[in-house]
Amino acid sequence: STSLQPYSEVFGLQRFR
Repeated sequence: STSLQPYSEVFGLQRFR
């Protein structure tokens, strides 16, 4: 949830799913 690493958050959601 950081504007510095937006991709990290997206990938994190996939890992949970």
